[in-house]
Amino acid sequence: VCKEAGFETSLFGRLVMLKFDKHLLNIQYRMNPCISLFPNAQFYERKILDGSNVLSPSYNKDYTCLPFGSYTFINVTDGREDKEGKGNSHRNMVEVAVVLHLIHTIFKSWKNRNQGLSIGVVSPYKAQVDAIKSRLGEKYDTCDGFHVRVKSTDGFQGEEDDIIILSTVRSNGRGVVGFLADNRRTNVALTRARHCLWIVGNAHTLYKSGTEWTELVADAERRKCVFSATNDATICKLVLQVKQELDELDDLLNADSAVFSNTRWKVILSDEFRKSFTKLKSPQLRKEVLQKLIRLGDGWRTTVKNLDIPGVSHLAKVYKVWNLYLVWSTDVEKTEGRYFQIIRVWDLLSQQNVARTVQRLENLFSMYTDDYLDHCRRVQTQG
Repeated sequence: VCKEAGFETSLFGRLVMLKFDKHLLNIQYRMNPCISLFPNAQFYERKILDGSNVLSPSYNKDYTCLPFGSYTFINVTDGREDKEGKGNSHRNMVEVAVVLHLIHTIFKSWKNRNQGLSIGVVSPYKAQVDAIKSRLGEKYDTCDGFHVRVKSTDGFQGEEDDIIILSTVRSNGRGVVGFLADNRRTNVALTRARHCLWIVGNAHTLYKSGTEWTELVADAERRKCVFSATNDATICKLVLQVKQELDELDDLLNADSAVFSNTRWKVILSDEFRKSFTKLKSPQLRKEVLQKLIRLGDGWRTTVKNLDIPGVSHLAKVYKVWNLYLVWSTDVEKTEGRYFQIIRVWDLLSQQNVARTVQRLENLFSMYTDDYLDHCRRVQTQG
């Protein structure tokens, strides 16, 4: 309503509309040039110059020990956006866990230095700000020289900190980002950091949005500033813990999930298995099935004998999980002329349905060439 009434226009915007002369303050003295590069190009037509102080090699010398450099997009694919209670504000608890991990990582580095450090955690959503504040508590309040504050994007207008961690929250397959698309808020969020700006978000969602965030993700990829959270073992464990707490284990079955990214073997899940898994009512059973899949990917092999089914070639493996049976096989993918062994999980079934499924797989295996079958049987756990 306020927008339609014209109240979204700022004082300076009104002065420009009234044809007053405007003078661009075209030198910035705050941001490392790695941070100012994108907003300068996206919002200021590259008219902003970096001050001599930020161009000095000494400006960021004390921050080289941090893990992600001056400007990094941390791609978190396992997050789930939701609304707390009946409110309209979104939160993403996986991103909350990642943000807290980043703060703790900075804290461990700061303890080895005798210099003050300020960290600002920014998010456009109040629910996310509240969730981070709640989990953070008063953990760092007594650490003299180490300051952490968590605010909404609007609350950070005109503010700055040494390190800014920006949690974008939105995570969906449709590219819907809501009011995250407000380019003025985006500009504010991206220009608060002096030395380090770490953006936490789902790259696929943001790129698909068709907003400034599309350009930001593309720019970060061109500059090789994208870090996949799936490459960090600690973050992968955090993701698993959060998903278990919230009973969101279904999300971990995505092909790009952090859970299977660090396993020795590539694990491919069939649609039949996904459907069977989502029908499980017991959180404990879902957790145990997931743990078995992770162990499979880590190279663990069951010693349980296959069910006694005539004509089985033993490519199909069966492992019992509670009163159900996990059906899987060692399979092969051919990529660019090379064979790669994989684990293919076919289904999760009650005992009476296993024989029929295994027989169907045997019919499938019968169409494989001898050379292909030989590659499947020869188990290679390394390399």
